[in-house]
Amino acid sequence: MTEQIDGWLDALSEWLSEGQREKLAALLREVLPFVPDSESAQVHFLRLAEASGNPHWFLAYLLDDPATLEGLLIVLGGSGFAARTLTLHPEYLELLTHQARLAQPKGLTGFRRELEAALQPFRSPAGKWNAMRRFRRRETIRLITADLLGRMDLMEVMHELSDLAEAILQMSVTLLPLDQSVRILVVAFGKLGARELNYSSDIDLAFFHDGETLAAERWARQFLQALTEVTEFGRLYRVDLRLRPYGATGPLSLSLDAAFGYYESVADPSERLALLKARAVAGDEYLARRFEQFRHAFVFGSPLTPEEFAWLLRMKARSEATFATDGAVKYGLGGIRDVEMTVQFLQLAFASRFPDLAVRDTLTALEHLHRYGLLTDEERRVLEEGYRFLRRLEHMLQIAEDLPLQALPTDEREMVRLARCMGLQDAKELQIAFQHHTQKVRQVYERVTSELGRTLDLSGLTIASVAVAMGVEMDEDTLRKFGFVQPLKAQKRLHWLVHGEATRLLSWRERVNLMRVLPLVLHALSRTPVPDKALARLEMLVSALGPRYAVLNSLSGNPKSLHALALLAGLSEPLCQLAVRHPEQLEGLLAGTTNLSTDVKDEVESVVKEAMRRGKERERWEAIANGLRRIKGRTALSLGFAHLCRLADGEKVGRQLVQLADAVVGVGLTVLRQLHPFPSSLAVLALGGWGSGELHFGSDLDVAFGHEGNQSLSEQLVRQLRALLGDLTEEGIAYRLDLRLRPTGQEGALSSDVAAWETFAGERFEAWMALAWTRLRFAVGDKKLGNSIVNIVHRRLYGQGLAKEHWDELRRLVERIGREHRPQGGVLDVKHSEGALWDIDLAVAETQLKLGRKDERLQTSSPRTALRALVAHNPLWQEVLDAYGQLREWRLWLSWIAPDQPPRFVKGDEAEGLLAWLDCNSDPLNQETIVPVEDALERWRQRWQEVTAKGILAGTLKEEMDDDEL
Repeated sequence: MTEQIDGWLDALSEWLSEGQREKLAALLREVLPFVPDSESAQVHFLRLAEASGNPHWFLAYLLDDPATLEGLLIVLGGSGFAARTLTLHPEYLELLTHQARLAQPKGLTGFRRELEAALQPFRSPAGKWNAMRRFRRRETIRLITADLLGRMDLMEVMHELSDLAEAILQMSVTLLPLDQSVRILVVAFGKLGARELNYSSDIDLAFFHDGETLAAERWARQFLQALTEVTEFGRLYRVDLRLRPYGATGPLSLSLDAAFGYYESVADPSERLALLKARAVAGDEYLARRFEQFRHAFVFGSPLTPEEFAWLLRMKARSEATFATDGAVKYGLGGIRDVEMTVQFLQLAFASRFPDLAVRDTLTALEHLHRYGLLTDEERRVLEEGYRFLRRLEHMLQIAEDLPLQALPTDEREMVRLARCMGLQDAKELQIAFQHHTQKVRQVYERVTSELGRTLDLSGLTIASVAVAMGVEMDEDTLRKFGFVQPLKAQKRLHWLVHGEATRLLSWRERVNLMRVLPLVLHALSRTPVPDKALARLEMLVSALGPRYAVLNSLSGNPKSLHALALLAGLSEPLCQLAVRHPEQLEGLLAGTTNLSTDVKDEVESVVKEAMRRGKERERWEAIANGLRRIKGRTALSLGFAHLCRLADGEKVGRQLVQLADAVVGVGLTVLRQLHPFPSSLAVLALGGWGSGELHFGSDLDVAFGHEGNQSLSEQLVRQLRALLGDLTEEGIAYRLDLRLRPTGQEGALSSDVAAWETFAGERFEAWMALAWTRLRFAVGDKKLGNSIVNIVHRRLYGQGLAKEHWDELRRLVERIGREHRPQGGVLDVKHSEGALWDIDLAVAETQLKLGRKDERLQTSSPRTALRALVAHNPLWQEVLDAYGQLREWRLWLSWIAPDQPPRFVKGDEAEGLLAWLDCNSDPLNQETIVPVEDALERWRQRWQEVTAKGILAGTLKEEMDDDEL
């Protein structure tokens, strides 16, 4: 202390007499312990003495008025901004000589009266604006002085700062001429709206008008320019317009009716929260009354909903993630915003029940919340003490240099200044006090928001849905609980699912609806085998069905349809592609208005009729080809949807796929005859899976042809049919016709007449034909011709039978096929593994060839029908029939999953997981608990062993069956 005093005396020695030195030393000994920064005070005091023009007189004057000297030193050491201003305007020192006046608030009326007097001498607009800037500067110094000297408490300072700003805004409106075609309203948000303004706050404003929009916009720009222009007298205020409707991208001024429409339709809860503090501060009184009536009803008319609360919590969390640094006074954990949000959340939740809560300022709201028991005594005390401490701390930060500082400084000297301004001894004591208040406030904030969440029945799902709707990060564990392996990607996809390439702002009601459907979406996705993939495809499906909001909103009213859509997305990429191509079909399936009929006659006739109107033959051809592919695609989509959702079993769906192929090929043949009349008759004979009535999705059609008439014309017709169905067009392909099983072989004629069929059934008969022909049936075309060929085949197979050399050749053929196609270890093949479909098909075919002549029921192209006939002779065949049905089911499921891949996979492949999941979840749309892939795999592998063991039994039973048993 002695060194500090000596430093002062030495610095002022040239202006002090000996007596004055002693008097000043005594005064400094009493005052310096209360000066926030004595070094800064000394520097500014010297400058002020020099600026006075007569330092001797200046010092003598202050020594004769110790109270003024004490106040001056505290101000000079507490605010560099005030010190520099006093140096520029020594006349402001008179504020310190009448300290009793500092304790007297002027209020809005007093400010307006003095402001009018200050502007009255000036005639030019520039003169008036500069006078107003000087007035604002002087009054700011007055308030800083009153604050540092303890002449006003926190509430009084905030009210005075707010009233000063309001008076200036009102005067500014009068200084700017307004077009008679428009009425204007200036609304303050945030701290100015609640009369809680800081020293260096931006003022949050919005402009509303009634009348001509362009005139209002021009006026608003002039108003902003006048407020924010920096001159030698400083500026009036920094202005923040981001809280206006539509934010930073919105118009400067919006008609009041348009603003009401915006708030009622588009505004999110954060804008409702912002309106809580909004207040009309200048402009037209009629517009102000309308605004206040709307604001009160909009903010306090209905209680806070769970979705709104979740939205606000996410906004708060996002703000914390950005701004909550160590020492952050406003946005830090336990900072000013925690107090304000605690209060405002409770206001929004309960003001509709307790009207007294509909107030703007925080301290009054705290009092009312406590009165109604919404805050305990301790919670109110913690929040009020914390708020007063932090707001005053914020003030003391900002008066240093008139900057909007909101965090504790890292400089030790500045921390000491701040502590002294707060009435504390040093930086350590300030840090302890800051931590004490912020920790206590944060505890109350977390406790109150948690209790309010329970009161509002706020779920973790709602919080997650809000995060998706906002496009902010959400808790990864929440998504993992729904089975997502890549939660970050899932979050992005969920946001894209909801918003896509947004072309318009969704209303808050629409966003709430989306938030309410998102938990249903997540639940539906969790009931799929691989939620990550299901989500990626679900977005594609929703986009195809129409506007995302409308689709999701519709699905929210039909959870089963949503589950079905998610299931489709989770299981089959090919069906999803068909759904995107045919969204109307998918929409009908989800609505339950599309049946599974494969009777496409009416559709085909419509396509052909429309195509035949085309002028050019090529155009007619393309129209018919694409039409057939669309019909096939739509119908296949329906069948796949039903099968994967377990709405239809594999036997029925496989039969319907066969009927679909019959219909499309038959129509194709008929259309070709219409386009190019042929003199020949043609019969299409189905073989393989098509002939056996067991098609799967993506199957080629094994086919042979028979004709009567010209060989060349018949083969031409076959080629045209293959092209019509199998050429790639913009709609894909319908069917590839595989003629490798025709009796003439791969290099022979494409079609054979009846005589040729007789020859092949006679002297040119080969063993491989026996296997192939057991699955031959007439499909489409000339029925009489087709049946005659079928009869030729049956006479050969079941009448004449096979000679020993044919049986020997057949066994060698079977052994060769087994060697070539039997999978290696670790590979499962639904068709060629031991005991799988091929083994059962062979056993059944051989038994048919052996015993068919004695039992006509075995003279069928359907292995399933033949197996049912065999059960009548030996009940053990029932096990083979069951295995065959299960293997066919698996084969059909695999075809929806990957139609272009053979039905084989290495253990652990995704295909095995999907197959196991489908097998273990027999009613995925309705069963309460879904078996996950990991558990399903273990069960399914056991099932595979059991099913293929039954398939192996077919070979044993085949050997035991002979003529004598019949």
